Amino acid sequence: WSQSHESRSDESNEKAEPKEFPNLLSKLNENIAKLGGEVFPKLNWSAPLDAKWINNNTLKCKSARDVLLLLKSSTFVSHDIRLAEKFASKEGSHENKDGMNFCLTIALRKWCDFWPSMHFRCFVRNKRILGVSQ
Repeated sequence: WSQSHESRSDESNEKAEPKEFPNLLSKLNENIAKLGGEVFPKLNWSAPLDAKWINNNTLKCKSARDVLLLLKSSTFVSHDIRLAEKFASKEGSHENKDGMNFCLTIALRKWCDFWPSMHFRCFVRNKRILGVSQ
């Protein structure tokens, strides 16, 4: 083991302080209340469909903490975040070298109960539906 490996090991053993985002939490809770107190969270690219197991097997969220738990637990969401980081041209930028915007947004939809067989994915371009799949 080299000296540099030992120092890196010591650094990784330090306890990371959890980050708090009070403005994000309060904004999420405010918007959840505006939408009737129950929401379906997603990013602008994908939804945390693979993480409902951690939230009593539902995607219904009643608080900011529920939303963040689902988003943090989702492989789909993690993939989107890594992809956005990969394509960002420089730190702090949301555009790649081609001018494409990769800014991620948390989207909240008012919750409604419906059967999974009624889920459809629509593909839209220039405000026109190009295709629908189930």
